[in-house]
Amino acid sequence: MKPDTENIYQRKINQVIDYINANLHLPLRLDIIAGQVNVSERQLLRIMKGALNESLYAYVARQRVERAVLYMHTEDMSLADLASRVGYDNPQSFSKAFKKQFSVSPKAYMDKLRARLREETEKWSNASVGKEIIPSGMFGTIRLQKGKYAVYTLKGSYAGLQELYNTINIDFNYTKRHGMAFEEYVSYSEEDDDTQVTKIYIPIK
Repeated sequence: MKPDTENIYQRKINQVIDYINANLHLPLRLDIIAGQVNVSERQLLRIMKGALNESLYAYVARQRVERAVLYMHTEDMSLADLASRVGYDNPQSFSKAFKKQFSVSPKAYMDKLRARLREETEKWSNASVGKEIIPSGMFGTIRLQKGKYAVYTLKGSYAGLQELYNTINIDFNYTKRHGMAFEEYVSYSEEDDDTQVTKIYIPIK
């Protein structure tokens, strides 16, 4: 592939990823996504499959449930509201997708999270602060909020990306803050998977 063509494809890939992450609450029809980057539906599926090493449908499903995990850590809402927030018509479909991804139901995950939060609350119930804390973070001109991120690096094939995400979301040792988790494709090669480097950014407090 010529360098210019490869750059064009990479820009389209980034545009698709940005669009999906910004619209996970919507149905995200294939024709709409393809129209965002001016390619055919068939070409879109091929490009994204090559870039992500998973189908576009699998990528969208993964992003939906991973966003749901973020909301679980930062907001208190019912399962129905959570499902709707990440683009599912009903809690049953959401629960099925969540369990397929993480091998645990969203209710069980939320119960585990709430139990941990209760422990943390009891632990710090008598803590005191000498002065008022005023948040200093602010929105910039880009879509991402300023703040700390836990950064995980995957070296090698994207085939290991799913396993890494599962590990991060189930055994996460930081307190998440409201914000968008995102991936940075540092290097990509169609010829040598071992040279590929991907970074995952998770917003934390």
